Amino acid sequence: MPPVANFNAAPTSGFAPLKVVFTDSSTPGSGPITNRYWIFGDGNTTNTADASVTNTYAGAGTYDVSLTVTDTNGLSASVTNLGLVSVATVPEPNFKTADTVQVDPGTGAAGLRITGTNGVQYLLVYKDDLLSTNDWLAVDPPGWVSGTNGTMTLTDPGATNSPQRFYKLEAKSADAP
Repeated sequence: MPPVANFNAAPTSGFAPLKVVFTDSSTPGSGPITNRYWIFGDGNTTNTADASVTNTYAGAGTYDVSLTVTDTNGLSASVTNLGLVSVATVPEPNFKTADTVQVDPGTGAAGLRITGTNGVQYLLVYKDDLLSTNDWLAVDPPGWVSGTNGTMTLTDPGATNSPQRFYKLEAKSADAP
């Protein structure tokens, strides 16, 4: 009797890069399952004896995932879950107040109000001279801050003694290194 192929995956949606853990939940047939061949739909495949594997999806899209299991008797079975994994690109930061910088009258520090998104982290960076060849510098604190599906204020306490500062906002998936 051949095995019956089945598997679980988590998470099945999120922002790129999305790391998904796949777990074989197949039912053995007349012999134990000894091999699993995974096709992740993004060009990556894995051939392993392990019941759990991980694949990281680098690009946006919807991916079909297949598993073929083989038992000690050489009998095999396959299953494909169409559209199982859905990956989105990290949205561009949305400035709440038309890219304007607000200065806190109490501290003199500048702050940007943005609309955050769950699963995305934001970093406020600045330059004191746009014509300079220097890289953009990260405002510290806060460093990378997680979005919350609402208005967030990122503040630059270093702006207190700066005559002018130019800002931009960077965004990445919360799962990205």
